[in-house]
Amino acid sequence: MAQPLPKSIAVITSGSDSQGMNSAIRAIVRYGLRRNCRIFFVYEGYEGLITNKVEEAKWESVSNIIHKGGTMIGASRSESFRKRDERKQAAITLHTHEIYHLICIGGDGALTGIGLFRDEWESLTAELLKEGKITKDQAEKGKHLYVVGIAGTIDNDFIGTDRTIGFDSAMARVIECVDALASTADSLQRTFVVEVMSRECGAIALTAAIALEADFVFIPEVPPTQDWPEVLCGHLQRKRKVGSRLHIILVSEGAVDSDKKPITADNIKKIVEDKLKYDVRVSRLAHLQRGGRPSFLDRLLGCRMGAEAINALLRSEPASPQVLCLKGHVIVQLPLSKVTSYTRKVKEEARKGYYGEAVDIRGRNFRQKTDFVQLIAEPPNFFFGLSKNFGVIHVGSPAAGMNGVTHAFVRIANHSKYNVYGIEQSWEGLMEGRFVELNWGNVAGWMSRGGSELGCKRQLPTDVEKIAEALNDQNIEGLLIVGGFE
Repeated sequence: MAQPLPKSIAVITSGSDSQGMNSAIRAIVRYGLRRNCRIFFVYEGYEGLITNKVEEAKWESVSNIIHKGGTMIGASRSESFRKRDERKQAAITLHTHEIYHLICIGGDGALTGIGLFRDEWESLTAELLKEGKITKDQAEKGKHLYVVGIAGTIDNDFIGTDRTIGFDSAMARVIECVDALASTADSLQRTFVVEVMSRECGAIALTAAIALEADFVFIPEVPPTQDWPEVLCGHLQRKRKVGSRLHIILVSEGAVDSDKKPITADNIKKIVEDKLKYDVRVSRLAHLQRGGRPSFLDRLLGCRMGAEAINALLRSEPASPQVLCLKGHVIVQLPLSKVTSYTRKVKEEARKGYYGEAVDIRGRNFRQKTDFVQLIAEPPNFFFGLSKNFGVIHVGSPAAGMNGVTHAFVRIANHSKYNVYGIEQSWEGLMEGRFVELNWGNVAGWMSRGGSELGCKRQLPTDVEKIAEALNDQNIEGLLIVGGFE
């Protein structure tokens, strides 16, 4: 019995590049070869599909690329692919190589384009056959085009997935750059206005604002009212009163106010200088966010997405082009057309001024972040008469993130009218009654610090009665334990 011919699969990266694309390409090639497929590179995005820049990949073609940023096969924003005649030329390329399985890695524009190409495939094939540009045999073999999309963009603006390839690396770059700015800002009591690249999505600025303890953040989906200059300056003044030496203000490229007037880094700088006489500097991160090596998470996500794309193609149905999305830690398949339409709808709702609807479409996580960043950035207007006492203790070995947990807990507790006491040196310190009051102001800067500011030890709570007595003496009604199992 004759063995079935191996499937030919092409991989294309279109639109802007993002860190982690090479990891996905590597997985597609190597896992595809393992599954007895022929894998082809399409160079320079859709332009390469139009101009027949196609080459078969080998195992060694993807050696030593997983740690590199960008995309080894090139990418481009193709205006030509918007024209039907050019898409017809792209169809000729695929028929010539008898490639009828396609993996596209890119953002919403790239995946919308491949969805349109897939929808037109049957009619394009019929036209090419009628014009004599392909044979009957080619038309029969290629009567269906199987498509799987992978969301790859630093903006994380693709609806349906918790994280796109490149977002984590871009976030790491933003954090690294702003941490460096913060050290000089603190020394000289400066205010830095940092503009981040993100087009019409505020995911980068919003997420970075939490991780960086930013004083204020402007994003397209949540425009401030017309009095935002007064609100901003009042907020900065309150922060100074509780001891802040520096201020970090993040602004997305597409930020606007409620009247759709653009909010730029230069505007913010002028307002703060004129009203508060603060020393203000502007920094634009721009393509620094997209460059550099991919993070661990993007390397891992790229590998997982690439391998799953091969599996999805091998079991796909012709009438159902899919896109791979990350839900929690699980990769799921969603209808490509539905996801791209929802992604476009966010921008349409925002342009109409329906910002609440835009945030709702972005999802629950986005909504929670907008609420959370406002809560932890604004000092409470009360510090007396708090109702209960909570304790925080770090146990086991020190780990990055312990201080971040404590920072968020303290600030949210203070807003809820609770006192928080940190317990120094773990269980030993608790038994000795080593309590230190933590409040909104004295946990400033903890989010970026490694280790444990309270101190922790590898020890078990041996004397339970003594621990209970210490907690009772301090009137501790709740205890947050941060650490590993020891």
